[in-house]
Amino acid sequence: MYRILIIEDERPLRKLIVGALNAEGYSAMEAANGIDGVELAFAELPDLIISDIEMPKMDGLTVLTWLRNDPTTAAIPVILTTGYSGKVPMRIGMSSGADDYLAKPFKLDELLTAVKTRLQRREKVTQAAEMKMLELRTLLSSSLPIELLAPLTEILGRTEVIRRDIESMKISEVLECVDTIDRSATRLHQLVQQYLFYSEIELLATDAVKVSGLRESGTPYSRDVIEGWAAAVAKRLNRSDDLALKVGDLPAPLGQDYLKIITEELVENAFRFSRPGTPVRVETRSSSGFFYFSVVDHGRGFEADVAAAVRATPENEETPKTTDDSKLGLTIAKRLVEIHGGKTQINSQPGAGTMVEVRIPAKP
Repeated sequence: MYRILIIEDERPLRKLIVGALNAEGYSAMEAANGIDGVELAFAELPDLIISDIEMPKMDGLTVLTWLRNDPTTAAIPVILTTGYSGKVPMRIGMSSGADDYLAKPFKLDELLTAVKTRLQRREKVTQAAEMKMLELRTLLSSSLPIELLAPLTEILGRTEVIRRDIESMKISEVLECVDTIDRSATRLHQLVQQYLFYSEIELLATDAVKVSGLRESGTPYSRDVIEGWAAAVAKRLNRSDDLALKVGDLPAPLGQDYLKIITEELVENAFRFSRPGTPVRVETRSSSGFFYFSVVDHGRGFEADVAAAVRATPENEETPKTTDDSKLGLTIAKRLVEIHGGKTQINSQPGAGTMVEVRIPAKP
């Protein structure tokens, strides 16, 4: 049963609305002024709020501000009502974050239709969020243990070798085991951080207010961020001579932190799937109202099923592995682009290489 809060100082109208909602099968609660209404909203967290604008103690626009500024009530749909006619108060209410607007006097049928519409829309949003959470749980439960197993097995195996044979091992053999443990531990740490971050952005994607805020952010000068982090990845993988940059000093329509993450994930993926001595080209451009960011390698390329292919063994890995964290890195980059209203295109040919191009709407 949906719970609806009515904030209205005119008692006869408030009782009429409460009675109509209860008759339709809703559970209605009421407040006679804005202050009581805000307190009741925080305490009960209703599914929908209907609030008058002109009220004593606290008006409806101030009520709306309080609700939108608190994370626990920010997503609750709000229908504003007012005795003022015309488009000006309607624009004020909608620009303040209201979901709908009714001018008094209104018919009960109009109110009930608005209530039904807003609750249906909220239900769709909730279902979409639940679906995303289900996908996230499925991904984590199906792949996390496997992804972590490979580096963990390396660590445990080399540790056992040292414990068992330390007295007969040469210094060079001990150092080799230590290097393997260090690389595996670093990879394990990276995997854990990637999974945690992926969980965060999937939760973020369900919050329309936060997503809207993200899309207002930007990096005025993207060259330093992209070139700096691409060079850092190349250096870490001993591929600095293979990095080719053609990066313009363009404004990027996403924040610096997320631009850095996309750069890291795409550039590292390109290096891991290409041989040392072959170039990895990083480019940016602006065209037709979009910001483009592309990474091109000349490695083994992907098979038709990209999701499966990114788990293949990178060409510069010495020993085969059944899984690889490249899929997750590419997924993280794609989700960040989608959250910012963009798309990721992958063009790949087995044995010839891969181009990953990101396209995000540029800000005016």
